[in-house]
Amino acid sequence: QDKPLLHLQGDHICSNVGSGEPNAVGLDEKIVQAADDSPGSSTCAGTWQVTFSKEEIIASGQSDNEEANKAIAHFLNQDGCIGIVINFTFFEMCPKNATAQVRKSYYTNQNERNPSVGRIVGTIGIAFSGEAAQSPDGRLLISSMQLPGDVGNMRATAYASVFKKTTDHHILSVNMLTALTQESFRDHRNDYAAGHMNPAIDVGVLKVLCDGSSAGQIKPDYRNYYKYGGIVDTDIAGTDLTGIQNSPLTIQSEQGASKYLLTLQEVPYRIYSSDKNIYTGERSTDEQLVELQVRYLGEPVRKETTLSVKKVNLDDLNNEDYLDLSVVEVIIAKSQPSIQYTLKHKLNSDGLAGFEQVEFSIDSTAKYVINTRKFQYANFNIPTGAMVTWEQVYSHALRYHYLNFPGMSTVFPLNRAETIENYKEAIKARMSSQYWPTTLYMPIVRSMSPSQVRLINAFAFKTPWNPDAEI
Repeated sequence: QDKPLLHLQGDHICSNVGSGEPNAVGLDEKIVQAADDSPGSSTCAGTWQVTFSKEEIIASGQSDNEEANKAIAHFLNQDGCIGIVINFTFFEMCPKNATAQVRKSYYTNQNERNPSVGRIVGTIGIAFSGEAAQSPDGRLLISSMQLPGDVGNMRATAYASVFKKTTDHHILSVNMLTALTQESFRDHRNDYAAGHMNPAIDVGVLKVLCDGSSAGQIKPDYRNYYKYGGIVDTDIAGTDLTGIQNSPLTIQSEQGASKYLLTLQEVPYRIYSSDKNIYTGERSTDEQLVELQVRYLGEPVRKETTLSVKKVNLDDLNNEDYLDLSVVEVIIAKSQPSIQYTLKHKLNSDGLAGFEQVEFSIDSTAKYVINTRKFQYANFNIPTGAMVTWEQVYSHALRYHYLNFPGMSTVFPLNRAETIENYKEAIKARMSSQYWPTTLYMPIVRSMSPSQVRLINAFAFKTPWNPDAEI
């Protein structure tokens, strides 16, 4: 675009926000009725967040919309602004082609791609120092939409904040994008770029409650909610402000206003972070520092608080036990907004690989899980300084990836030595640390260990084997 309103550029890896709870897949339940002939995930929504620093703003305020240009300029000139934060949600996602069309494509050897397509709704805001770059700030509410006939509930997340406009004027702002449930998927699965989105289910006026007492009401625009990123604002009377600031929020529709009943309940303590999926390295001495934000009713804790730390691996994962969690408690001082924790490997764990989950919790009510992955460090029984053979590189590194990533092999046939040699520069670049934070890294699922990368590079460039070479 020649006249961008906002042009941002940077390499970032962000994870699905979710609620951060153990075993949660990070998806919210958004739609009651799934699309025909589609995965069950077509009823779900996933939210991501990424923050760009001011240095990553290539251009701004150059569009033909002067009002929008002024708004962006106002954003960037706010005191304390360090960049732009973008929060976006995918929903109504399903493959473009249904089963019959996919089978016909395979039968005629067309093998056409069949990506999932759907809606994206998001918001752009100001990033301030001290905020989590990849997780929304605010008070976490868990929503429950009770379905008719007592057939179950649909669960989602929402975030609330209180803003001061003037001395006597405050606003309660709630991001309810995924909590405002749709009754059905769009009528035509490929009509995702045009037409009006389906409205959210109208459950009437929502009551705001603090300790059971009324603290105001919210009137969502159920027809056009997505135009505002799902954010709903309401004025707070002075008499209600104290209750909202000191009590967990409940937001609830009135019984009988609809055949559905919506309830959002705040989790008083909240633990969240930009650190969600962490690669901890390969050597016993490797470690990773993570930072967690800790809040009580949206503010730093009001008293000294204990954060418990433990592993919560699922029994059926059968992974190696490589993490050293000798520090099982962290004390958070009063008014302390965040803590840091070092994830360390056990001694003599070089040869171990796998996945482990670490749970941080407060009083068993607030929980946040970080997923970790360790790669195996290996020399493949190859003497240091020896030349790597094709048999060694294929059996220890390429064979697995050739069989499991046929799409990648259409670009680089990984079962041919001459291909590896002819495309060695491109392959090395795609496996380098420079490409790691991008979608161009090969393989994109990052299942190749640093030791395997070293092995491929040594073979392709005919360099003596060095199990500790830089990559």
